[in-house]
Amino acid sequence: MIAAVRPEFRADVLVFPAEDPVFGGGACRVGPCPRPARGHGLCQGHHLRWVGAGRPELDEFAATTDPRWRRQRPNMKCRVLGCGFGAARGGLCQLHHQRWDRAGSPDPDDWAAPWAALRPPAPGAACRIGHCQLWPQAALPFCHSHANTWKVNGRPDVEVFARRFDEITTTEEVTIRLGGLGPQLKLEIQYALQCRRDQPSTKTLPAVVMALVRLLAATDTVSLLDRDEHEWRTQIGRPAPRDGGPRCWFTPAARSATSPTLAAGRPSSTETSGRCAASGSPATSS
Repeated sequence: MIAAVRPEFRADVLVFPAEDPVFGGGACRVGPCPRPARGHGLCQGHHLRWVGAGRPELDEFAATTDPRWRRQRPNMKCRVLGCGFGAARGGLCQLHHQRWDRAGSPDPDDWAAPWAALRPPAPGAACRIGHCQLWPQAALPFCHSHANTWKVNGRPDVEVFARRFDEITTTEEVTIRLGGLGPQLKLEIQYALQCRRDQPSTKTLPAVVMALVRLLAATDTVSLLDRDEHEWRTQIGRPAPRDGGPRCWFTPAARSATSPTLAAGRPSSTETSGRCAASGSPATSS
């Protein structure tokens, strides 16, 4: 039975690059951003940034905006020359802001703030967040901004907290997780995905597949063959159009489950000839 599914589809977690011709949404038009495009050719994060910037000309925005995610971008440094602490108020670190306030809040551009008056941290000391080069705040392991976030989150283990800021190379937008399905149902969905790959007539985004997977996981279903196609389309999920995407993808998935390979537990003569059931497109078995 499992021989009907090729190795690349035989995992609990399937990840598809943004450029995948069937399961990808196309790459974000911002430089090296790995996330799939959504509105206006931008990933969700860059689209929100573009909207927040007043919707400037797209090509110029894509060429000039920072491709990094917000949590990978550096925090603001104190504006006083030579100070490596993070900005806390008005572009100044806490210590320089206190001195500026005691000086009568002069124009920051005209205010002389000799760095030598502050004690720097030990040589080489930096915030424990990998990409952050700001000096740690007092005796804490993080800079001012990251220390505040750490405190708000209940002061978790330092290393665990720091790993939350590691660069994310794979997002849920490009991931299909099948671990919540039973063995037979998982195999049928894997086979349906394989058939859709072999018949690239339309895109099927992982988010649509995951919506169906969650609907199936909430039932006591053992196999897609437990009910006929009409029963599935009328009973699963919420009334159309709210679950329209999963319902539309369910039809080819249910039909592929009738494959002789899956039903009989071994390749049939037509399957071994390299055809994907219900799609008429090439497939290979291992």
